[in-house]
Amino acid sequence: MTAASVTAVPSAATRAVGLLGAAWGVAGISVLLLGGVISMGPYAMELSWAELSGLQRGVLIGYLAFMIGGKGYMGFHRGFSPRAASRAREIAREPRPLRVLLAPLYSMSLIQAPVGRLVRSWGLLLIIAAIVPVVKILPWPWRGIVDAGVVAGLSVGLLSFWWFVAVKPLLEPIENMRET
Repeated sequence: MTAASVTAVPSAATRAVGLLGAAWGVAGISVLLLGGVISMGPYAMELSWAELSGLQRGVLIGYLAFMIGGKGYMGFHRGFSPRAASRAREIAREPRPLRVLLAPLYSMSLIQAPVGRLVRSWGLLLIIAAIVPVVKILPWPWRGIVDAGVVAGLSVGLLSFWWFVAVKPLLEPIENMRET
């Protein structure tokens, strides 16, 4: 048997470090998304349908639909969530020191990703950081309307991320059985 044909089995310590790194990645992303929901939730909850004008109600409904469908489903469920969950699992399989230490950043494709993905991930992060101060100075009820949409989008995103981390991997063996 040649050395090239032998597959190295990771030690228990390596597997444990990988699992801890993956858990750190998942927890970091979860705290980040949940933190956004918790910090903006009170502003969204202050909205009173009865106090909104017809225009404001229309904007609220449209913005909620855009944030749930466009950002929650298309942005998170179809893009970010499966990629971030996959990268967290990659940490579990191949726990390299920098990946484990910076697992949330690795899982969010902010480090050690293809150049195009790095540019898109960092660009989105910078755009969000630039928008936040503007939203904070919006007059009432517009800030509440924007925050309601962001809370809805982040909530869908967080649930989607948890779906791809925990539920979907459990269903994959069943899906694979149906294909055979």
